[in-house]
Amino acid sequence: NVILYRTIPQNMQGRIFAVRNAIQYWTIPTGILLGGFLADYVFEPFMCADGGIQTVLHRLTGYGAGSGMAVMFLCTGILGSLSCFFCYKKMKKNG
Repeated sequence: NVILYRTIPQNMQGRIFAVRNAIQYWTIPTGILLGGFLADYVFEPFMCADGGIQTVLHRLTGYGAGSGMAVMFLCTGILGSLSCFFCYKKMKKNG
């Protein structure tokens, strides 16, 4: 928030924060719905199959029910970390 308060002109802050909050609070229910769908119909069936990548992921997340959900959380954590890393590099580059 401090970065936004310092970089956005004061007369535009209300509009910018309203749009940011609308997007932020829209993504919460969307993430809940997508997370359930992805866990049930993508990640759990994926982890029930045998293959190269599943063998590696089974070592990290275990076998059986819930291993697909663990892979989903693992992917979410990796993607979140990567996005923070690249955004931080971009912010640092721009000053």
